[in-house]
Amino acid sequence: MKVAVIHNYLDNIGGAERVGLTLARDLKADIYTTSYSQDAIEKQGFNIKPRSIGTVPLNAPFRQQLTNWKFKKLNLRNKYDYFIIDGDWAISAGVNNKPNMWYCHSPIREIWDLHSYTKQKLLRFNFWQVPLFNIWSSYNRFMNKKQVKHINKIVSNSINVQNRVKKYFKRDSVVINPPVETSKFRYEQNGDFWLSVNRLVSHKRIEMQMDAFRNLPNEKLIIVGSFEQSTHMKNYVYFLNKIKPSNVEILSGVDFSDLVKLYANCKGFITTSLDEDFGITPVEAMASGKPVIATNEGGYNLAVGHYSLSDNVSGSFNTALGFYSLHLNNDGEKSVAIGFKSLYENINGTYNTSTGYEAMQDNTGGSYNSAYGFHSLRNNVGGSNNAAFGMQALYNTQGDNNTAIGKNAGMVNTTGSGNVFIGSFAGNNTNYQTANNKLVIANSDTENPLIHGDFNDQTLRVYGELTATTMSTYAMTTNDLDVPGDVEVTGAVTANSFSGDGSGLTGISGGATSIDGLSNALIEDYSMYIGNDPSSTTDEAQFNLAVGTIALGAITTGDYNTAVGYAALTANTTGAKNTAYGSSSLRDNTTGDFNTAFGYLTMYENTTGGYNTASGMGSMRDNTTGSYNTANGYNALKLNTTGSHNTGFGFQTLYNNTIGDMNTAIGRNAGMINTTGTGNIFIGFSAGNNTNYQTASNKLVIANSDTETPLIAGDFSAATLKVNGSLDVTGSMTMSVADAITESTVFNGNETIIPVYTTGTITIDSDQLVQ
Repeated sequence: MKVAVIHNYLDNIGGAERVGLTLARDLKADIYTTSYSQDAIEKQGFNIKPRSIGTVPLNAPFRQQLTNWKFKKLNLRNKYDYFIIDGDWAISAGVNNKPNMWYCHSPIREIWDLHSYTKQKLLRFNFWQVPLFNIWSSYNRFMNKKQVKHINKIVSNSINVQNRVKKYFKRDSVVINPPVETSKFRYEQNGDFWLSVNRLVSHKRIEMQMDAFRNLPNEKLIIVGSFEQSTHMKNYVYFLNKIKPSNVEILSGVDFSDLVKLYANCKGFITTSLDEDFGITPVEAMASGKPVIATNEGGYNLAVGHYSLSDNVSGSFNTALGFYSLHLNNDGEKSVAIGFKSLYENINGTYNTSTGYEAMQDNTGGSYNSAYGFHSLRNNVGGSNNAAFGMQALYNTQGDNNTAIGKNAGMVNTTGSGNVFIGSFAGNNTNYQTANNKLVIANSDTENPLIHGDFNDQTLRVYGELTATTMSTYAMTTNDLDVPGDVEVTGAVTANSFSGDGSGLTGISGGATSIDGLSNALIEDYSMYIGNDPSSTTDEAQFNLAVGTIALGAITTGDYNTAVGYAALTANTTGAKNTAYGSSSLRDNTTGDFNTAFGYLTMYENTTGGYNTASGMGSMRDNTTGSYNTANGYNALKLNTTGSHNTGFGFQTLYNNTIGDMNTAIGRNAGMINTTGTGNIFIGFSAGNNTNYQTASNKLVIANSDTETPLIAGDFSAATLKVNGSLDVTGSMTMSVADAITESTVFNGNETIIPVYTTGTITIDSDQLVQ
């Protein structure tokens, strides 16, 4: 197929011109234009010789009108099979050249969305031109609407432009973001200057940047920009040079290689364009590893994936990555959605962060929520201030202020608020379906968790044995401390009196206890592959997005996958609904489904494991078939191969775990040494990171170091809980086992001990009883 690319003029190279040249290069197409500069084209790294249909004047409006007229007369129908029109004034080429497609960077801005802005500029500097401008713009609006009817297909470069096309032409269009050759950019250092890259025209609002740096005399700004050689544009650039402060420098005619160096060595990037179409330069800056400061407008919202942010109207500062992520968002702001259908139904919810397949899918207006993991907070509609970490954590909740950590933690809760669920399946039973203000720490869906608390009643219940070095209490009665197992206290039990017949007291004694952008591309079956052409393998695969060399390179029938980065999901064949973001993320995955991997080498060796969520460099790197895992942090669950149902949150959590299941670890190096243990919970910095827990199972460790005597140590199998230190109960204590007190404790007031059971005895040494 012979293709021709048509562009307005190529004598001043900006983002739109680079897109046209990229299309011509990669499609091996001829590019037709009016005036062009071969030197400017080659400085941008393109070895392309355009075909000119005749030069046009430099000054407006003659330049635009003659360009439109020349392309209207152009007829290449007998020479080419297809025409791609890349430009606004060149749209008239569609009259005689069909079939065609218009890749729309924007409808002509001066006569449409920037009409009032342009008129205000004229009123300020050349007010006598306003009547002529009104006549000129009215005529060109009429002609523009007439000419667009000759366009067969419209492709918009962003959702922002798609909305303009719909508004002004009543035409539907699909969105394909412009190609950005991110592989050509690099990071070198955080230098001593800020960078701004713009076409030097008034609506880029360069003056705003200069005003900012005029108030920042210790900071330096370099502005890189090209401009047309018309009298009007030269006067504008002269004006900019005249008003710029001494710490601002303007560079024009910069080679592409020099531009890459400026990106690589700047401190950060600034852009201030008025209602930007898409924003290629911020993507280039981020590809160089630099932060971006942008105005809260238009195309500076980021959306990657089919129909992500597709219904957005006025919402800003949102980030969407994955199919249908933030799909229905209307005016919700400052949300991040990563994964297939993440925050799918969000309309006006704000400040939400959602990572994982269908995470927070049903949320419409809930705000300030954080969800990480497959189906986490999935059915939440309006609940706010919730935090869910783990697969299906808080799946059904509609309440507020809930926190759940671990697979299926708090999953059954629907309307409750103020709850804290920690551990796999913690609180996942009918006792907690509508409960409020509860604390549950468990590693199963038991109705008798190892630790149960009520924040309203200020009560804490331990289902098992409680061991403490010292126990102090202000009032100790039957219902104050409820421990169905044993209570071991090292020290003295001091009380003014004991109530009861004493038959249940068996002994109280002392003693211590131990506690290259677009080199290949393919669009097929609602899928788009950039940087790789998998046409030799793909069969019926649909709704996939791949950006990066060999990303999704082996795809056959897998659907709804999103792969961004070199070798992301490169071995995937039939795996579906996976999201991989980062070089070599999910690299070896073949048939695994419902995985989300974010970061360099995340889930690198995964082949068939499914329902995993991993974020952080090297997290779950060695996983092959393990499923239902959630890992967040550098090298979290790194060596896990077949272990499933694990949750690790923090730097190198559960690092050495290989085949252990249902472990939960929170905090840097928590559970790091555990290799094959199952059903453990490690909470705190380096908690459980010693040889005592190398192969241990069903343990609870809460500590802030790798000590062998953590502050809280529990055994879920033995139903025991040990406190290596003092336990101070400000409420009451209930003992429901006859021989619950096996050591001595100290009472600090007029306390009473009331036995719950009548069997057994309580023995009190004479030297331990304080009258």
